[in-house]
Amino acid sequence: MASENPSPLSHPFSNIALCLSGGGYRAASYSLGTLSYLQHLQYNGKSLLENVITISTVSGGTIPGIRYALDLYQGRSFEDTYRLLRELLPKTDVIEESLVLLNDKNAWEDGLKRRNLINSASKVYQKLLFDEQDMSALISPEKPVHLKNMFFNATEFDHGSAFRFMSTEKNMRFGNGYVFSRKGYGEPTGYLKAEEIAEIKLGDVMAASSCFPGGFEPIAFPDDFIRDRNSPLAHRINKERREKIGSLENKLKQTKNEFEKAKVKYDIEQESDFFNPVTGLMDGGIYDNQGTSSVLALDRGHKEKPYHQLIIVSDVASYFIDDYTFDKAPSKGFLSRFSYRSAKKWLTVFIAALFVSALGTAYFGYPVPAAVLGTLFALVGGASRLLFSGIHNIEEGLPSFAQKYLKYFRSLKWGLMRRLIKDRISSVMLMTSEIFLKSIRSLHQTILYSDPQWKDRRVYSEIYFLQQQVRSGKIPADSPLAKTANLVRLMPTTLWFTAQENDQQMMDHLIASGQATLCYKLIEYIDQLLDKAIDDSPANEEEDDEALERGTAHEHLMQKTIINEQEKTNLLTLRQTLEEDRTKFLQDPLWLIKEPSYL
Repeated sequence: MASENPSPLSHPFSNIALCLSGGGYRAASYSLGTLSYLQHLQYNGKSLLENVITISTVSGGTIPGIRYALDLYQGRSFEDTYRLLRELLPKTDVIEESLVLLNDKNAWEDGLKRRNLINSASKVYQKLLFDEQDMSALISPEKPVHLKNMFFNATEFDHGSAFRFMSTEKNMRFGNGYVFSRKGYGEPTGYLKAEEIAEIKLGDVMAASSCFPGGFEPIAFPDDFIRDRNSPLAHRINKERREKIGSLENKLKQTKNEFEKAKVKYDIEQESDFFNPVTGLMDGGIYDNQGTSSVLALDRGHKEKPYHQLIIVSDVASYFIDDYTFDKAPSKGFLSRFSYRSAKKWLTVFIAALFVSALGTAYFGYPVPAAVLGTLFALVGGASRLLFSGIHNIEEGLPSFAQKYLKYFRSLKWGLMRRLIKDRISSVMLMTSEIFLKSIRSLHQTILYSDPQWKDRRVYSEIYFLQQQVRSGKIPADSPLAKTANLVRLMPTTLWFTAQENDQQMMDHLIASGQATLCYKLIEYIDQLLDKAIDDSPANEEEDDEALERGTAHEHLMQKTIINEQEKTNLLTLRQTLEEDRTKFLQDPLWLIKEPSYL
């Protein structure tokens, strides 16, 4: 929704909000490029990074986001952030490190966290990336800092809503409206207390923001976030209520009547709150992969409209959707000839034959073959019983309306069944991981781009921009920058760099891509501002009065910027620097990495 009567833009690079998208190490490296280029650029006597008052990060973008905020609040500089991440990421395989930890039983002796991959990853993040620090490190900086608001975004699975680990200049908050105000068990859940928020480990924040469905399981709140069993957050766990909820859930499984099921579900809902039994948190990119919704929400909460003069979105998400492919024909393998019904019949015959053969060989005095056949009978018979018993239990758990159709599927041959199952699984995976996710993400992007107040207050720095420039001929296809654009386009969304990618200097090319793309985008942005720039001369005041008389003052203001001569000079100076940098990027995309002005 558009804000009412926003003021015209007069100071374009003050109060910047920076959004760092999700996308694994690809996003982390590209975002580091964005941060480093903002640190490189000088505007009105200081770096543009020093004008960033808000940062909102998702998944891979949360790696440099948290690290920079931590360094800043502990009195260090961007140089420390840059050096650490550029050294650490190429040699750190988060998945491998997590699997090693998952297999180390000593790492789980305290019993505080569930033993799974996402909690292993949180331990890796905590130790390697965030110096064993917690959210308390982001409350009071050692000295005044430019960064006032931080949002590290996740998604919660109780309501399908954004879940924000956030610290603003007003207060430190956590979660969403359901945490803050939802009523449960007779009393409001209320705000999380400062001491409860302070104990949240930064590694757990990172894990919640980056646990992508399929690759990780959800991280449980609050259980996986408590520091010890006597910590403030641990007191949110109500064992008595959880036991009662567990009993109701068991009752629900045994209830057949749909009306009774609805009643039990209602009872479970009344007993539950955000902390009991638990709430699953997953990747922030499920809800908003760019992190813009947090910035817009913060902006709406300020009386001054807009609070941010500029939103920069650093985005590596792919907008491409893979084509769906169909199986041409049922499989023709040996097993494909059998249906469930025929397989069960022939397996019964085979087991009976084993039994008869075992008895026969024993009767005619062949003990060894008899023992072998008897063992096979026991193994095959036992396995078959377990298999068909399991299938029967699954069928019993199906809704009553589905059970009446089972007889038709029991007669279908496995080749056809395999195709039916594969088509459903592959289509659901494509729908959830591609179509739904990207549609939801595009909605948040549309909100930012459809609101007229942000027309001259947004810069969208996407990883595919350089490749588009190559295709349009604006970047020569044989230039070094074109090669970098093509290389980073092929980098998948992972939490590691392969040996080949390290040999290709993939991280450096991703950093350079973030730098070069922002350079090109800022040139476009400044040209857009200068084309519409006006001053406070009497002629322009008359123009404003005419618009007021016509009743179009709001639209008129949205189409112009009020930039004085000093500000215009600053913009022209910055543009000259950007133009010089663009020439250097065309010749050598890694020039700023080789000769970093920000270190």
